[in-house]
Amino acid sequence: MKNYKKKIIIYVIAFIICGIIAYLLYNFLNNDTKTDKNIESKIEDYYSFPASSDEQKLFEDKLLGVEINDNLYILELEDTEMAKDLLYMSPFKLNMEKDNNSLKGYLNTSLSGNNSYVKKASIGDVMLYNNNCLVIYTKDIELDDNYILIGHIVDLDIITESNIEVSFVR
Repeated sequence: MKNYKKKIIIYVIAFIICGIIAYLLYNFLNNDTKTDKNIESKIEDYYSFPASSDEQKLFEDKLLGVEINDNLYILELEDTEMAKDLLYMSPFKLNMEKDNNSLKGYLNTSLSGNNSYVKKASIGDVMLYNNNCLVIYTKDIELDDNYILIGHIVDLDIITESNIEVSFVR
């Protein structure tokens, strides 16, 4: 009788361990889809229409999700060649360094196109410098050099860290 009870206890423990492993494996494999669902939810909330509507397709080509410090933001892209190139490059991550006014990170490739330069940046503006340096402004500032406006991050929070990994997702 004692061997029978031991076998039952062993089977129950093995069953519980298998369940825990299956749960952890499921969550690990579905981790990327959570970010996609969060982006869809933010877009739906931001534009106040159902995610399945025809209007959303129009906006999907002008929006990117940007994850900074585990916070998800919406990047509204300008209607330019460089902004479209950035959209088609996504998803990607950049290690960005903070200075007094911005976060700066370098793309693996250069973006090109006929775009106009801007002389002023606002909090949340995303600019391109020298065709491969992506800049996210954390303060309003006048610009001396030639920066190209790529888009604007909606409701960007204050960023205090000096080195940050920023994800751009579609």
